[in-house]
Amino acid sequence: MIGALQIEHSPSGRVATIHQPATAPCVLAVDDDRALLALLEQRLCGMGYEVVSTHNGDSALQTVQAEPERFDAILLD
Repeated sequence: MIGALQIEHSPSGRVATIHQPATAPCVLAVDDDRALLALLEQRLCGMGYEVVSTHNGDSALQTVQAEPERFDAILLD
């Protein structure tokens, strides 16, 4: 899960607030092993990330150049 939990204490008790981002962080995953790439994509999606995957460096470079502001992280093998 992506987000943050904030707990505020006061004399009258505690208030818990869950903060979630407006959009899911986006990760570009790059690996030439397609089975590993599929597993990585599955795990990251399950954790709340948006995942874009590609199987080689040339494709990854084109993807980033097309939308440089889209990605919060890039995972390379």
